[in-house]
Amino acid sequence: MKKSFSGGIFLILLCLLSFNVSAQTKGIIYKPAQGAGQNVLDPNLDGYTSETNQGFILEDEEESEIPYTPLPSIGDAEPD
Repeated sequence: MKKSFSGGIFLILLCLLSFNVSAQTKGIIYKPAQGAGQNVLDPNLDGYTSETNQGFILEDEEESEIPYTPLPSIGDAEPD
């Protein structure tokens, strides 16, 4: 009985701790394109879509290598 209880606790802890390690690094290009499409999302060819090789820290739109322009939606004020 005691072996199955400690084995169950171990299994639960293993499941809870394994969720965090399965995430991808923010901003890293997992499988880069080949040829002409290589610099579409990665203009400086460092393997990241973020400005630095540290990935995204806060906002992906502000820290991206590509300058995004937001599109206005119905009900929003005029863009600057």
